Amino acid sequence: MEFLIVCIIIGYLLYKNNSLKKSLSNLTQKINKLTIEKNNNVTSNQNSTLNQNYKSTEERIESIKKSTYYYKEKDFWDSSLEKEVYFYINNFIKNKSAKVEILPHVSLRELFKPTNDFKNQNLKQLSSYHIDILLLSEKSFVPLVAIEIDGSHHELDDNQRIRDAFKNSLLERNGIQLLRLKPNNCNYAFIESELTKLLATAPIYCPECGRKMIEKSNNKTGEKFLGCSGFLSLDCRHSKSIDYKII
Repeated sequence: MEFLIVCIIIGYLLYKNNSLKKSLSNLTQKINKLTIEKNNNVTSNQNSTLNQNYKSTEERIESIKKSTYYYKEKDFWDSSLEKEVYFYINNFIKNKSAKVEILPHVSLRELFKPTNDFKNQNLKQLSSYHIDILLLSEKSFVPLVAIEIDGSHHELDDNQRIRDAFKNSLLERNGIQLLRLKPNNCNYAFIESELTKLLATAPIYCPECGRKMIEKSNNKTGEKFLGCSGFLSLDCRHSKSIDYKII
């Protein structure tokens, strides 16, 4: 009887052991299957994300194309007075053989860069404003004189006065001379007189590196000449006659 009980117990344990082995095998297979499915899903998601990004880029391009339905301005100039002043100044440059370049409608963003502390705050402001007419140094294109044509609303509109004050401060801080013209003085004689004074006192810039030209003396002969201030820092050896004038 005892022998029979022992046999039954041993048989039961063997059965359980086989059952456990089978369960463990099934569990291992399930784990392997889940791992494979997971890897496939990850790969699928990555491909899907890549496809979404690709589609997103294409969609963005199409969106940009659709957003360019602006109409072309009929006139480049803000006013007939501005156009008239531009040609006055252009004729003045030719008549005086002034060594300057003239550009209309120059964005402040092309002239100035905001410091890191104010980059996000002022970049949009720079992009929104422009100089009506700008005179630049010949070849080096360093800004010399900014010309603004103020309409009658400039003194009456508070927002316009704020914008003008911003421009004035910005130009002054960076050593660019400013000529503001009003409807009552926009004539050739006045413009000629004012620009002659401003250009006669404007700095002369090196056409090679854009640094200021300063008065120097030849060590051997003592002869005076204009030499580039970037001689030591940039090894710029450009020079001009001491008699060189912008106008």
